[in-house]
Amino acid sequence: FLGCLNNKFFAEITKATVEVLGYLGAEVVVAQPRRCCGYPALVNGDPVVARRLAQANLEILADAGEVVVVDCPTCGTALRMYADLLAEDPVCRERAAELADKVLHVVQFALREISQADLGELPLTAAWHQPCHLPEPGSELLLKIPGLKVETIVEWCCGFGGAFSLDYYELARTIGSRVVDGYLATEARLLVTACPGCLAHLRDALRHKGAAGRVMHVSEILAQSLSTGAAHRAGPA
Repeated sequence: FLGCLNNKFFAEITKATVEVLGYLGAEVVVAQPRRCCGYPALVNGDPVVARRLAQANLEILADAGEVVVVDCPTCGTALRMYADLLAEDPVCRERAAELADKVLHVVQFALREISQADLGELPLTAAWHQPCHLPEPGSELLLKIPGLKVETIVEWCCGFGGAFSLDYYELARTIGSRVVDGYLATEARLLVTACPGCLAHLRDALRHKGAAGRVMHVSEILAQSLSTGAAHRAGPA
């Protein structure tokens, strides 16, 4: 399921996610037509539009595959909420509950499917930022990558909060600066997260501080490690 941010602004993340799923042996089918998960409408006070999107996505996703993978944890939260959104329709509620059981963030999918042998060495130091909507600790996945030293940041929320960061930008920046300060206090100069909203907001916070560093989505660094591992197993050309 393509979230709006990755579909429209961060195509490199979408590409990396598809590569990760391919390396892990999944057949990837992109949900069509591409629609918003409905979460922005819901949290901005328009449940009518949110329910309309939920019904449309339910038709697309209910029988689409064994697993529905997202690389935006907020989209994952939205898809799992469809049973509540559509509670007045017993049939839709039941189908939505079945869909919720199939929704996995790419971190959750990789933790379930990956083996140490799949991964290639990445001699880097990275700091991990845990998005608020991600159910699993993504640091567990990074720690599986050979050669990668992982620093953990105590502060979690980046302050993005979707439209919150547009309506209350200075406050959102203040919240995000605490994450960036935690990152800059580590030895890492690579900050890894699992949410495109967090990624955009943390890049902005780094820019305002004039600090060196790079922010990446977990799919990107995972794709690098899996590619290195595949090349190593293949041996010389």
